[in-house]
This record gives sequence, structure tokens and C-alpha cells, in this order.
Amino acid sequence: MSINKLLSLGFKKMDADDVNLLVPFYRVFSTQVSDISLVNLFLWKEKYAFHWCIFDNYAWIANVAPSGIYFSQPIGSYEDVALVRRAVEKMKERLHDSGLAFVIKKSNKLFMDMIGQDVVISTNRDEWDYIYDYEKMRTLPGNAYHKKKNLVNQFHKKYPHHVFKAFQADHMTAYRVFYNQWCHERACDETIDLTFEKEGTFSLLEALEPFVDVYVFGLWLEGVLIGFIVAEGLGDTLIVHVEKGLTAYTGVYQALGMMLYEELKTLGFKWVNREQDLGLDGLRQAKLSYHPEYLLEKFTITF
Repeated sequence: MSINKLLSLGFKKMDADDVNLLVPFYRVFSTQVSDISLVNLFLWKEKYAFHWCIFDNYAWIANVAPSGIYFSQPIGSYEDVALVRRAVEKMKERLHDSGLAFVIKKSNKLFMDMIGQDVVISTNRDEWDYIYDYEKMRTLPGNAYHKKKNLVNQFHKKYPHHVFKAFQADHMTAYRVFYNQWCHERACDETIDLTFEKEGTFSLLEALEPFVDVYVFGLWLEGVLIGFIVAEGLGDTLIVHVEKGLTAYTGVYQALGMMLYEELKTLGFKWVNREQDLGLDGLRQAKLSYHPEYLLEKFTITF
């Protein structure tokens, strides 16, 4: 079986104890791609059966899928292009010698340009990340954002006693109560991705300590959690991974985002990544309504 071949090469299934080992590789790794951020991998580790190993001074992530095994680009420093290319070539040899195909998914353009010879490259618009200007998302200026800003103003007017505060361990029960209500309204049990997202979110909240540059904030009203947001800083980019609100509260989603960007405004972020639309028309229109500065292409590279 392919999974046994993967394990024989030193890959192991990702769990909470591995985060400390992976953090040093991410500290010197530069990317805006949401899929291969450490928080995203942890959130979705059960759905995508993520495995990892350290090989030739880089961390490698493997997604064990029914259709095959797919790999990340090497995670680590790209200052020396020759070292990156060497690591890729050595990994290709190891995989081919073991009878495994070498396909890298969700690569950024920098990596693609480094090794884009004698390979097959493809891309899919549904997987591209939406990148926004941080200051515009924080302030929602001008007519382009008038409807969004109006909803935020309505939220503040209708719920003047709301509190926006960072997650603490003793908030866990309130987060579970909130998420159960949110899932009841969305019929999470009927949608496998929503179930995985819920389970992954609580796995993350229970193991936050080793993560760096992770921000979890809740929106409270009269002691009741009505929304929360999970984000991660990668260089000059803030990635919004999870955003949940009870829509009975007017403007809750617009307020959540704007409050987060205001809270983190001194940390030097230039961009906000709100991830991909998965080809879903409603999600695409919602993301376009915030006027992205550009869409971040991702590439599949087959060796």
C-alpha cells in the first residue's frame, strides 16, 4: 500500500506534539498560500490525513488522499536556490525509488519558478486565494465598502455592550456552546467539511501554546459568545482561517473582521488572505464583494 511506502520514508501522521518541531521551518519560510500554513494543516489534518517528515533540511507535508499521495513544496529557507533544488531532486529520487509519484500541490509561484523545468504545471482558479489590502479591510473606506461599513455601524448601534476579546482556556465551554448552535443552524452533521472544520477548530484551541502568530478572538454580548475568528500571521500577511457568527445579530460577520484588523493594526500586516472560494458561486461573490487586490495563484507540479 502507498501509505506503507510513505511511512517507510519517515513520514508520520501529524499531531499536536509535532508543532514544536515544525515551527522553526516556518519561521524562515515565506509564503502567502493559506493551504500550507501550519495552522491550516493542523485544522484539516484529519480530513486530509496530513503526514510530515524532515528531509534534507526541509519539512515536507504529505496529503494522503483516496486518489493518491500529494506533497507540499519544501518548507524552510529559500535563500539558497541551489539547496531548494537539491532537496527537491533528492525527494523525487526517494519517492520514485519507492514507487511513489511525486506531485506537489498548492505551490506558490516562487517555488514553481525555481524548479519549473521538465515538469507538468497546472492551476485551478477555484483554489486561488483572495488577497486584500489590510488598511482597506480595517477601515472599509469610500463608496466601494459603503454597505459593509453600514452593517458594522448597525452592529455597534444595536449591540453597544459587545466585547471583543482574545480566547482563553476558560472560554472553551462557551466556544463549544456557540459552535453547537452555529452547527445546528447550518446542519453541520449533513456536511462532512463542516464537521471536519469544527473538530479541527477545537483540536487547535486545545493545543494553541506551541503555535506562533496565531490570533483567536471572540465577540461577546452580555456574557454570551456570538461569534469568533481565527487568524494566523505569515510575514506581512494575515490569513483568516475560521470566521463564525450568529446571523441573528445584524452585521456580526462584518464586525468580526473589522474588529480583528483594528486589534492587530500595530503588527505591520500589509495584506489579508481570506482563502479560496472552492468554485462555490455564493462564496465567490462574497469574497469579490470585499474587492481583493489580487488573486494568489497556486500550482500543481508533477515530476
